[in-house]
Amino acid sequence: MLSRLRTAVVCLLGAFVLLTGPALPQTPAESATALTRQLYDALLSSMKQGQTLNFQQRRAALGPVIRRTFDLDLMTHLVVGRSWDTMPANDRSALKAAFADWTISTYAARFNAFDGEHFNIGHVTDGGRGTLVVHTTITPKGDAPVSLGYRVLKDRIIDIYLDNSISQLAVWRGEFSAVLKQQGVAGLVSRIKELTAKVARDNS
Repeated sequence: MLSRLRTAVVCLLGAFVLLTGPALPQTPAESATALTRQLYDALLSSMKQGQTLNFQQRRAALGPVIRRTFDLDLMTHLVVGRSWDTMPANDRSALKAAFADWTISTYAARFNAFDGEHFNIGHVTDGGRGTLVVHTTITPKGDAPVSLGYRVLKDRIIDIYLDNSISQLAVWRGEFSAVLKQQGVAGLVSRIKELTAKVARDNS
């Protein structure tokens, strides 16, 4: 009896596999959407745990997700601009480390409490140069939605567009280019570390 039952179960499982077949690969748009959802799920989790997690704990929780969903190295390169190509390797490493630390700290500070905010992921459009833009909204409770577009290249976010038009990278490039020109790499690294330290102080 047990032998016949086992045979029947095996046959049913085999039939199910044949009917469903292997999972179809995601389209680029589906992959970009899934990537953005992964980020938003982590941000919502951080917000909902805002009463129990302190700033450093939120940093620890969000850090791996942000490093996985954002191409922080490429973003550092794009923020610095043309001078990146002539920089010594140790200067690049220092900038990448400072930029990543600041980015993670900023997210840990901003997404620190939940009050009924709603995250919505919408359509995907061509971002040019092999990229896609995932259009999203974050709607605070009782307020108008904020539109954010995530530009994705090879399954990593490389830029964010406020109101789907203002490039965050362009804003940072404008802020940091003067520091880099006047104070060099050491000055820019120091400036980014100062910003990171201020975020930590304000959220202690």
